[in-house]
Amino acid sequence: MSNFSYKKNFTPLISPTLGFKGIIMAGTRVFFAYIGFDFITTVSEETVNPQKEVPRAIMGALALVGFLYISVSFSVNGVMNLSEVLKKNGGDTTTALVDIFQYQDMKWMTFVITIAALFGLMAVILSSIMGQARVMRSLAMDGLLPKIFTELDPETKVPVKGAWISTIGFALVASCLNLDVLCTLVSVGNLLSYVIVNCASIQMRLAQKPTKKSDGFKHYLTKICPWLSVVFCLGHAIILAEDLSMTYQWIFLGAIVINFIVMFVLVSKV
Repeated sequence: MSNFSYKKNFTPLISPTLGFKGIIMAGTRVFFAYIGFDFITTVSEETVNPQKEVPRAIMGALALVGFLYISVSFSVNGVMNLSEVLKKNGGDTTTALVDIFQYQDMKWMTFVITIAALFGLMAVILSSIMGQARVMRSLAMDGLLPKIFTELDPETKVPVKGAWISTIGFALVASCLNLDVLCTLVSVGNLLSYVIVNCASIQMRLAQKPTKKSDGFKHYLTKICPWLSVVFCLGHAIILAEDLSMTYQWIFLGAIVINFIVMFVLVSKV
């Protein structure tokens, strides 16, 4: 791409109308692209030395994918500003990357991007189903879900029934909701789940008595990180929820309340 121009396409670097708020909003929206890396933890039982390998896998994958995201965004936006692309294609953000190459007379790259996107979507869907089945199995083993989710295939030793139920659920939801709404709901749901996990971590640290026995790991900022995670994740969730209609906001809020009630009842019986 010989048409790269930093001065033309990156000026102004920060939106004069939105300012720093625009950066926060953009960071909140791009969060959806990072959903799924936490599913690596669901295969801990099938990993050799998971205490070391799983954290390394998560951080390594995040670093690599983050570098690729930034590199592609920087180079493509340097060739053609996103606002110009949206003016030409009628405001369709879903095809902006393909359209940039098409406007630069590199139509062969549109084919490459389309194929890569299809394979990427298949990989994400399969990993999500794999991780979801294992999460539901763990919940079922704790008595929070029906026992059917704990059943393993006698040959492969994986929760096949849980995977099928997850697949059917994913398909039904995806076929009934608008894609933009679904992406927002998934992002808000994940952010709120991170809030709950960090709150649980804080509660466990406050409830457990400190011990001098070392677990063999070095801990950094363990007291402040959960609090920061709660603040940032909750803030991003609120920003995303503002884009939803009032109907979806009430439905989502009701689903959260019902989920808490059901979980509280089930936990009290365990």
